[in-house]
Amino acid sequence: MFTDRSTILINLPLRDNVEISQPENVILRFTSDISHDIRSICFTKRIIKSRINESNTSKAQRLVDLTSYDKSRQQTVVDLIKYCSDAIGYAAFSPTTIGSHVYRLLVFLNWADENGYDFAFKDRKRARHILQKYIDYMRERIHHGKIKNNTAATAQ
Repeated sequence: MFTDRSTILINLPLRDNVEISQPENVILRFTSDISHDIRSICFTKRIIKSRINESNTSKAQRLVDLTSYDKSRQQTVVDLIKYCSDAIGYAAFSPTTIGSHVYRLLVFLNWADENGYDFAFKDRKRARHILQKYIDYMRERIHHGKIKNNTAATAQ
């Protein structure tokens, strides 16, 4: 059964000495209008449900199967939060750019889990293999006219 879960909203960049004790509950806020539900990465089964909010804009809500929680993914989420914070805090990238990168990462991870690929970040060799499969999938979508080349290029 897919359900929502408790939320911890974290604004980026992080303040000094912030400890992330429950990454499975974190939604990252990059700007006032860009946030991403990275907590869903901790679950192997998730769906995206679109809804219309009070300002009449579409919002995606990631629902998860609580029985699919994978504790081994926690550290990856913590590392991702720290990377995003550092990239914004040291002015390496704008919050909008990092938010865009995280969005594309979530799309890739959703695809990998939906297609039965074990967690993409267990090791480099495995990640490379899964990424190649994703690129092949994008090529196939281009070939069948479902997406354009530029769309596939930005999704990788």
